[in-house]
Amino acid sequence: MDGCFIGRFLDQMYCNYARAYCYNCLTAITNFSTERIFCQEMKIKLTIVCVFILALATTFEIIASKNAMSQSATDRNQSWLLSKSDTTLKQSNANEEQLWKRAIAKNPNDPEAYHQFGHLLVDGDRLDEAIEAYQTAITLISETNDKSGDFSVYKSLGDALVKQNKLKDAIAAFRKGVELGNADVSNNQADSAAYFRLGLALEKEHRFDDATDAYRHAIALNPEDDYIYEFLGNVLVEKNDLSEAFAAYFKQFQDEIDAYTRLGNALVRKNKVEEALDAYLAAYSKDIERATNRADVTKNRQSIAYYKLGAALESENRLEEATTAYQKAIEIDPKFGSLYSGYNDLGRVLVKQNRLDEALVAFGGSPDRAMAVENSIAYSQLGQTLLEQHKIDEAETACRQAIDRNSNNSNAYKCLGKALVKQNHLDEAIVAYRKAIEIEPSDEFVYADLVNALIEQNKLDEAISTSRQAIKLFPQGFLFHSGLLGKALVKQNQFTEAFESYQKIFQDDSTASSYFGRTLVQQNQLEAGITACRKAIELNSQNKSAYDCLGDALLKQDRSREAVDTYRQGIALIPESAFKSAWKHSYLGNALIRQGKVEQKIALYRKNLEWLPTLVDFLTYNRLGDALMKQDRVEEAIAAYNKSIELYPLEVTAYNSLGKALLQQNKLGGAIAAFRKALTIDPNFAEVEQNLDRAEELLF
Repeated sequence: MDGCFIGRFLDQMYCNYARAYCYNCLTAITNFSTERIFCQEMKIKLTIVCVFILALATTFEIIASKNAMSQSATDRNQSWLLSKSDTTLKQSNANEEQLWKRAIAKNPNDPEAYHQFGHLLVDGDRLDEAIEAYQTAITLISETNDKSGDFSVYKSLGDALVKQNKLKDAIAAFRKGVELGNADVSNNQADSAAYFRLGLALEKEHRFDDATDAYRHAIALNPEDDYIYEFLGNVLVEKNDLSEAFAAYFKQFQDEIDAYTRLGNALVRKNKVEEALDAYLAAYSKDIERATNRADVTKNRQSIAYYKLGAALESENRLEEATTAYQKAIEIDPKFGSLYSGYNDLGRVLVKQNRLDEALVAFGGSPDRAMAVENSIAYSQLGQTLLEQHKIDEAETACRQAIDRNSNNSNAYKCLGKALVKQNHLDEAIVAYRKAIEIEPSDEFVYADLVNALIEQNKLDEAISTSRQAIKLFPQGFLFHSGLLGKALVKQNQFTEAFESYQKIFQDDSTASSYFGRTLVQQNQLEAGITACRKAIELNSQNKSAYDCLGDALLKQDRSREAVDTYRQGIALIPESAFKSAWKHSYLGNALIRQGKVEQKIALYRKNLEWLPTLVDFLTYNRLGDALMKQDRVEEAIAAYNKSIELYPLEVTAYNSLGKALLQQNKLGGAIAAFRKALTIDPNFAEVEQNLDRAEELLF
């Protein structure tokens, strides 16, 4: 799993976003005024982290392109088991019940099989049977003293009890799940969390008055959990109590623009588009009141309102309506389309609909003059947008069309290079990147793309010289380019010079040694890596990254017992405040995903970029699980994987690792559930698809 922990993490969620953030804020590249505002507001909390995000993001784009090619329980549940004559296949809706019954038959002590079967029974409105299934899962967890389990079964039990209007029993179930999932939670926090979950369940049942009361009770019990205000606001919108909804959003965000924007977004979800537009306009009403030239400001704010409406509709995948809203924003104020990248957003949503000719026009192209030089810019923007949507072949075609129309378009060559990297055509990509630099030597970031491709092709002398050239040309970006230089020097076994490059980046030798060690370990220079990581710990015993680095090296050497101890030493350095905040964020994130709002859940983490370093720390639990699996300590490994999921519910590799561990225990139901959850987060994770197929085949 070399690099899989952070690589999949970055590729899953942060690569493009963090790349843009770090590029813009570390180097003050500000193509649009919105980026300047973003950089000023965010400051530079992640300077060091960004250096390695950028290197890792590009590296993992290359890697990804390469990889792309008990008897009591039996007696209790006898009525659920399959007869031998059943000949069902896997996953159609009609066969789901058979699948979970087979999972139970294969291992009657698999709590997650009962849990998932319960979900199916709830969907069929067979609530008594569902509750029996959930209670069986809970009994199995308690009988085996399984402290590593997924206690979300209590949430499922509570939801089913709400459907039966047994609210006191539901609250008790919710509270028990909270307590088991977080031993350090206070009484008020546990009660608040239980009422919050009650509110979610009531809202799902369209009992909006009761849900409102539950959310308000949760807030009263624990006012620090201000995120509940957003859920309260959403349910108030369902009740059409818009002034109260605005007040709830304002309580959370303490900003009128943010509050009105949230109100507008909620109205879009309720399909009240005109009222949503009014909310977006209200966000900027004070600007209009204060303006000297009210006509111009009014026009600009109307354009912004339609733009926000388009963004909300796009997030709901209502692409045709989003297209109309973006077009209206540009029609009202054409300058807005250029200033705030409105044309690019319109083009992006058209590409999502495969309306490529119209997208080309949005990007500034003229189909009537097919080979016109000015169309080159439009084609290169089209190619970049296709890349972002993982339409690689079409992206390559668009980038080449850009070059055909203007062979001096550096962005077109850069776009082509990225497309070729994703297809693992690295030699051709290197040629494209070189051409981009020849045309536009002041484009700092194409140097980084070129260096990564050169390193991957083992053209180390050129990678080193290119990095040094970039450091001279772009002193403001020396942090990033020094990191790439160190990577190339390590691969060439020039360890002294490599360490010196890391010393230039960091303020202390411990941090420099740990990142130097990590680079060595990633390139399988394990003994040298261990020496560097131990040196980092010797210099600063509180350097968690050094423990992770050392643990990774020991694990690669099959010294799993030492690796386990080392990872645990690192975990002990994570501050308690980080765990408490993680529990809060993951708790909210899981609430969103249980409502089917995976994209909103991802956005929750994207909004909090300062969380990135802490989230990376929590990935140590995944490494710990892998080390424990090497020692056949499967129960402990499962506990580690579940802890990783608890602290960061979007960590797809943790679900995959959990599924493989459960397979080893013959808990096919739990394994299938874990693999399916992984694919909910990342539908394109090929290894998970293969593991899911294998687990389901074992049932038949």
